Amino acid sequence: MLTAVRRTFITPFDRGDIKNLITAMDDAIDQMQQTAKAVVLFEVRSFEPPMREMGGLLVECASLVGRALPLMQSIADVSMLTAITEELTKLEGRVDDLHDIGLKELFLKHRDANHGLHRRRRDLQASGKSCRPLRRRRQRDQFDP
Repeated sequence: MLTAVRRTFITPFDRGDIKNLITAMDDAIDQMQQTAKAVVLFEVRSFEPPMREMGGLLVECASLVGRALPLMQSIADVSMLTAITEELTKLEGRVDDLHDIGLKELFLKHRDANHGLHRRRRDLQASGKSCRPLRRRRQRDQFDP
């Protein structure tokens, strides 16, 4: 695609902007593929509600991009393209909020679990018992989804 951009002498967009758009789209597709691989690799069978909402919003964003791309060929309907862009920006903000909520929930969930392990290790060390079974359990649990 970049070769086609270089061969074109006159474009309605700056070549740098086109290159940045192509790169961003490629990065987004790469991230989607990595996410799908992780879901399969870790055998994820269910998703928390914020994750499901994010998925729905991403599908909605993809639909909006699908509507916007043909409009970019002639730039005839700038108001529609602007409206789509504004909606995408709003949806992106909601996805960012959901991402933050998910990270916080994940941190809090595992923080509580880790505090319990550390407290148990301290108790074991104070009593003179071995911490090896606890360490093996913690390593095993780190890989369970």
